[in-house]
Amino acid sequence: MKDYTRELEVAKVAAREAGKKIMEVYALPFEVELKKDASPVTQADKCAEKIILEMLLKEFPLYGVLAEETEDTSERLTKEYVWTIDPLDGTKEFVAKNGEFTVNIALVHKHEPVVGVIYAPVLDQLYYAAVGKGSFLEENGKKHKLTPSSHSAVGKMFITMSRSHATQEKELVKQHKFKGVITRGSSLKGCLVASGKADVYYRFTSINEWDICAMDCIVTQSGALITDFTGKKLSYNKSDIKVPPFLCSNHTIHLDLLKIATQYTVQ
Repeated sequence: MKDYTRELEVAKVAAREAGKKIMEVYALPFEVELKKDASPVTQADKCAEKIILEMLLKEFPLYGVLAEETEDTSERLTKEYVWTIDPLDGTKEFVAKNGEFTVNIALVHKHEPVVGVIYAPVLDQLYYAAVGKGSFLEENGKKHKLTPSSHSAVGKMFITMSRSHATQEKELVKQHKFKGVITRGSSLKGCLVASGKADVYYRFTSINEWDICAMDCIVTQSGALITDFTGKKLSYNKSDIKVPPFLCSNHTIHLDLLKIATQYTVQ
């Protein structure tokens, strides 16, 4: 198995550097533009992506790239290794100034995420993983290994959901007796499952690869599980960058939780 220590360390530094720039913009008045798909974008998104790309491609010039603010080309489909980048995941949270946004950097090898880094600059939390090495959180100068919970009954499980788009999830919580609900923005929801602070995360609408690729690596390497609603692992660096609705869980009763998902409409 290839050792991804170098890729991981460079991605961690890039995420922190991008986070510094994001915080500079965050502290000042900034303009919000709308992209073609009506999603918001700010100067923080663009500057952070520039920093990340410069650092990654300097060290790994032969790797492909799929990044949210950069025009996608078919060239990446010919590459064995592809960086998948969301420079500012949770732009709505950034605009709302609630602190729940992240920098997401992942490395994909033959459709599988092998390195994942998620940095929350306001919280100064750095989540990261590499295949075969486990998942970790660096916070307050300390390093913690991530381990999912062992809860195996819905009544003991906490479900995490988005602040911005969670219509189906709210209905699900009403009908099933989960122990509690934790709302979070961006890819932090998956990090909660990987760390055992939450047990279940449903996503009933499709999403782009860059939104969850790093999260997938961190979740999977922690020992938790993320699949589509048929139980298949998610695949990356595809010509169609849309990822189908999915379930992320602590892995104890994943099949039972998938059965719950079939009661709701996916988009």
